[in-house]
Amino acid sequence: MYRKTPSDTPAASGQQDDLQFAEWINRHSGIALSFMIFCIALSALLAFAVLRPETKERKIKGAQLPLNAGMDGFTGTAIALSEVLRIHSEIEDILSADSLSLDDSIRLEKALKQFEAVQERLKQSHNSPPKIIDKPRQ
Repeated sequence: MYRKTPSDTPAASGQQDDLQFAEWINRHSGIALSFMIFCIALSALLAFAVLRPETKERKIKGAQLPLNAGMDGFTGTAIALSEVLRIHSEIEDILSADSLSLDDSIRLEKALKQFEAVQERLKQSHNSPPKIIDKPRQ
């Protein structure tokens, strides 16, 4: 009736091609290794040079960050830290008393508002991008 045709012959399943490729790799292993290294180097070159997306700073020609950009952030944070420590000690002094008077409540409320102001100022300074200064044209 029906005759089954064998489908697992090497040519039908692609094994013959795999064997030829493996033999070629074994005979020319230096060429294969050189081609792989060339492809890796080419992809690294393309990734870092050609395919890199343009950033805002790279688009602005002649722009640079000011030299003291990092120090301004550091000194601002140090000043804010000293203010927080001063406010903290003031709050500790108020809360260490046995009973609170009306003046103590007002001082405590002012200290907490100052603390919130320092937090808001720090949040704004850390979320803002660094300022770019254009070089003077000559």
